[in-house]
Amino acid sequence: MTVGISLLAMAVVVMVYLNLSQLMLTKLEISQLSRKYILRMETKGYLDEGDKSALLSELTCLGMQEIELGDSTLSPVGYGEDICLSVKGTVTGRILNMEDGWLNGFMQREFIVEENRVSTAKN
Repeated sequence: MTVGISLLAMAVVVMVYLNLSQLMLTKLEISQLSRKYILRMETKGYLDEGDKSALLSELTCLGMQEIELGDSTLSPVGYGEDICLSVKGTVTGRILNMEDGWLNGFMQREFIVEENRVSTAKN
């Protein structure tokens, strides 16, 4: 009986770990994508329309929804001026449903993801 309960508890811990690591991997991919586009922005001095649509497309492929590019530099700036890339959106993940103090399986939930990058224009 004790072994069975221990195995069940370990199975729950493994499932929680796998679901959370998937969310962390998605956040890491979004961070790498933001880095890629801030480097492009450094050479051009801003986020042009082609890069903007490509960025939005790649973020959507990663599962990000309700994407906003808030304070991003969308018009050209001069050499040495600050540029920024601000990405905000939601990703869906599964977490434990612990309503009323009881374990009620897993539930889908939206998580807010924000990525802010600042650099200097080198155009």
